[in-house]
Parts: sequence; structure tokens; C-alpha cells
Amino acid sequence: SDTDDAGDLGVITVTADRIGTFLGNTTANVSVITADEIRERGYRTLGEALKRVSGFSMASNGGPGQAGSLYLRGMKRGNVLILLDGVPLKDPNDTDFSYALEQIRLENVKQIEIVKGAQSGLWGSDAVAGVVNIITKSAANGGNVSLRAGAGSYATGTGGIDISAAGKSGNFIVTA
Repeated sequence: SDTDDAGDLGVITVTADRIGTFLGNTTANVSVITADEIRERGYRTLGEALKRVSGFSMASNGGPGQAGSLYLRGMKRGNVLILLDGVPLKDPNDTDFSYALEQIRLENVKQIEIVKGAQSGLWGSDAVAGVVNIITKSAANGGNVSLRAGAGSYATGTGGIDISAAGKSGNFIVTA
């Protein structure tokens, strides 16, 4: 499904109006990238996923894993608010407004909500161009350990481990 299509009324968005609302009931310009879409399209980084949404562009400040700048609808960086589970990722000491978006692992992302257009009334002055809310998955009941590995061209590879647990007292997910 295309992320710009609001036809799936079963998707709930939180970012558009700060409360849970069905996607079809909001007047904001919202796009949602789901975990299924991330897996099916093979996105490896947040930048890859966001670049395919209309109006986004991204500039990388070096090679893989380096901080990048996100631009929405031609607005300069610093005008797009990036949230992780509703918490701003902006470093208050960073006047350059660069985010370490390449450091966010997509394996534990439940969905990415993108609200395009001025959102300053709800989210503050950093949301002039829009808001990106990265919502992470919750751990399943009990414990779980999973390993992942991959190989690529030019002698490149990747690997990692995910450890998660959930119970009555809370849950956690560790990715390395």
C-alpha cells in the first residue's frame, strides 16, 4: 500500500493531533510507513524510508552511520520535528539541527508517522515544516532472542542481536 493513501481507515495515528485518531478521521496530511512496509521494501535506514515519501529529501554528512539532515517541503533543517515514541530527538545544545537518523535501527520500528505542513500549534516551533514520529515495537510476553546476519557486495556485511522481554512489571528491547 502507498503511504500517501489514506484509504486504510484501520491505521491509528497519534502525531496528527496528539491523541489516537483513525487515519481517515484526521484533516492533517499524514503518511504512515508500517513495519510490514519497511520489511517488504527492504529499507535499511530511516533515511531510505523517508526519502520515498513525497516532499522529503535528506543530505548525509559523510559515509554510512554519519549524521544527516532532513528536509521537508523545501524547508531548511531544524523545521522538521523528529520524535521517537513522542519524545523529541533534538539535542538542545546542537544549533546545527542535525539528527543521527542513520543510527535508528528499523528492525524495532512499529510504524513511522509523518505529518506534513505546519504543526507548530501542537508541537512547538521546531515543527514548522512537519513532524516525523518513529513508534517502536513493544516486547512480546516472555523472553525472546533473535540473531540477524547479512552479506553484501564489496566485502560488506551486517549482523546483530535483539533481546527482548515483557512481563507484569514492564518490558524492554535491546538491539546491538
